[in-house]
Amino acid sequence: MKSLDTNVLARFFVDDPDDAEAAKERPAAIRALAERSFVR
Repeated sequence: MKSLDTNVLARFFVDDPDDAEAAKERPAAIRALAERSFVR
């Protein structure tokens, strides 16, 4: 089981088109949350 930081979870749920960093990190968040994960 993967352990995720709350920032990863936030990137998954918040789709801010004006945030370039979020646009880069969102695909990684989607991949991480595709399997069972523990949010810390």
